[in-house]
Amino acid sequence: MSDAVTGVINRVRQPIDRALDRIVEWIVAQARRLGRFVAQAGVPQDPQERVELAAQAAVAAAQRLTGKVTEGLLRPALGAIKIRYGLTLLEPFQQDGVWWVRAAINPVKTKSMGVPVDGVAGDDPDADRGKARAAFGQRLFSRAELQDQLQVSASTANRRIQDWMGQSSLHRLASSTYDPLTLYSFDPEKAGQRDTNPNNRARYGYSNPAKDSGVGLQVLCIGLLTDRSPKPIKRSDAGYHRTKAWYKSVLTSTIFKWARAILGHRPPGASGHWNRTGHTHPRSVNMAWNRSLAAYHGPEEAGESSATGGASERYRVPSKEAGSHPSWW
Repeated sequence: MSDAVTGVINRVRQPIDRALDRIVEWIVAQARRLGRFVAQAGVPQDPQERVELAAQAAVAAAQRLTGKVTEGLLRPALGAIKIRYGLTLLEPFQQDGVWWVRAAINPVKTKSMGVPVDGVAGDDPDADRGKARAAFGQRLFSRAELQDQLQVSASTANRRIQDWMGQSSLHRLASSTYDPLTLYSFDPEKAGQRDTNPNNRARYGYSNPAKDSGVGLQVLCIGLLTDRSPKPIKRSDAGYHRTKAWYKSVLTSTIFKWARAILGHRPPGASGHWNRTGHTHPRSVNMAWNRSLAAYHGPEEAGESSATGGASERYRVPSKEAGSHPSWW
């Protein structure tokens, strides 16, 4: 190699070496304060000493990190230490859910860095699946619920979900790809498209009482047009309502007769009641509420009522995490 080339290399290496010296000096200073180890900032000639010091510097650097300790955070620090001590190998690896460092000039040396992988005490997907199965059985559960059960980060919980779904052992219930209410189950029968059909009304106890029932007639009377309906007014007579009564919609000024009359729920409606409190009750409680006069604000015209139904809240899927009554999940 010519003197000119050697000179260029030395000029390039000098600022790099100075930067590495500052990094190592900082690591050593911090480690000394923490009582982790005592080491000289210089590079010893003995390869074994260099490997040992490099491993200790890696441990000190790792333990200064906060939050989720990932490979992406470890490698830059380890790369600087590797160059500083002239090692042929200095890399992180996982063992029993904790980060370790493998260092070598010759021979290879390994040393635990004592920090969990991605903030997790362990990294065993199969063991985690066993824990999840034991905790949830065949019922539906959310990503957040899995995260809490396994005591892992959100990213780890998502990774477990994707892995298990890829192995066809976990199944997804969602109304769309980005459904925020997505749930999961180990039971394939619970997978598929999350139902947002208004028929959930009957399933969850919100079938309206008949129009000719006592409550039904009271609801219709809220919008009864006494100046248009023939006298005498018979408010509690179902026959009178079917053949003679006229109503005004509580939503608009539309006027209609019995055949077009719908019992209109007070806002936020049956689905709103379910989403707020209904899912925490057994079906019998929802049925009782739905049969009470307090649940309704008066008659609505059938066409208008259907048009506004599309804007109604979707019925949420009941789950343990949401605090739903056990009879639902």
